[in-house]
Amino acid sequence: MKLIKLIILFAVFNLLTGATMVANDKFVKTYQDKREGVENKFNQCNEKAKSSKDRSSCRKKKQTDIKKLRNEIGQANKQKRKQVKIEYQKCRKSAKKDKKAQQQCTNKKNLAFKQVSIDSRAIWSKKFKNKKQKTVKNKQSKPVAKNKKQQTKKKQNKPINTKADKTAKKQKQAKEKKQPVKISKNYYISTSGKATNDGTTKSTPWSLERYNQAIISKQNGITFHFKSGDTFRGSINTKKGDNHIYTSYGKGAKPLFLGSIKINNWKKTTNSKFKKRSKIYEAKINTNTLAKTGPKKNRKIHPIKYLFLNGKMMTKARYPNVSSPKSYKWLKIDKRV
Repeated sequence: MKLIKLIILFAVFNLLTGATMVANDKFVKTYQDKREGVENKFNQCNEKAKSSKDRSSCRKKKQTDIKKLRNEIGQANKQKRKQVKIEYQKCRKSAKKDKKAQQQCTNKKNLAFKQVSIDSRAIWSKKFKNKKQKTVKNKQSKPVAKNKKQQTKKKQNKPINTKADKTAKKQKQAKEKKQPVKISKNYYISTSGKATNDGTTKSTPWSLERYNQAIISKQNGITFHFKSGDTFRGSINTKKGDNHIYTSYGKGAKPLFLGSIKINNWKKTTNSKFKKRSKIYEAKINTNTLAKTGPKKNRKIHPIKYLFLNGKMMTKARYPNVSSPKSYKWLKIDKRV
């Protein structure tokens, strides 16, 4: 019975207090007007914006203004709560030992705190619609096509927008790259060669990469000339049953074919562990570059085993140089780029 009475009393209290509580119109309207001012400012900025960068700066300004407004409302609520606590202390003093009066003071305090929360929610409950940018089209400025031929020409000049058209264009470009421009019995390859060259003369040589991409005619007896004095990094792709001739052209040393890659981006280490070691250098190596030097495209990347400096193979060093490595942390690759 006591439990039922308590539930009924709690329900009646909620009906008399919470249900009848309404937001403070004056306080709420003041800050809703400020919110509306921020939204209007954002809409004006967005309408004047000419690029995505401008629109982004408009959004950032809006976020900053909203943050300032939230802080302002927070400070106002803080002052309200402070005032409620002061009034509560005064009420408790005047109530003295009267329990009913003390309970009334507590109820007033709770209602006042609840009022602060209701006011805050009311400020942010109002929704403001963002005005979208409207692009005004001038109908008179559009030239009218006189006949069907003009219309078809315009359609052809339109840029490609669909994904299917873009992929078709890429496939077409890939086919053009793979097929040699001219069918010849002699092709020239040089490190200074270009993918756009036809490779049929000494003045228009291919690059090694272009040679590997090309679809050569199945007929045998084609001669591939590699420029003397050049160092080619990578591999030569051949097929089973090919009967081609590989030779050199021009003056100088025999062309070299190396499976290594050249590292140019050496710099002093920035690792805090080795700050005192001024003679330690590091370099970033792209795994895609390593894959290109191998015979297969998706071959496994193994750790670097050899390093050459000025044509001489360097000794593999280790640090710390101890016989029992278990108690030490060995140097490892931090991450693959």
